[in-house]
Amino acid sequence: MNIKPIRSNADLQFAFRRLEAIYQAKEGTPEADEMEILVALICSFIKLRANGLVRHFPKLEMQLPAAANGQLA
Repeated sequence: MNIKPIRSNADLQFAFRRLEAIYQAKEGTPEADEMEILVALICSFIKLRANGLVRHFPKLEMQLPAAANGQLA
């Protein structure tokens, strides 16, 4: 697990791609732990940006992975 802060749209896109790769991880595995941390980081970044606290990043224009849209398989 190599978790880093989300400081840019590139970081956010990387986090979404990683989340998509591991979103069906079995509970109790390192991947499941990583998934929980990534979700918290992604949500925090998006909430901060939506509240105007992260101003130097433009809105991200991308299709969210199914995992991020709540459409888990």
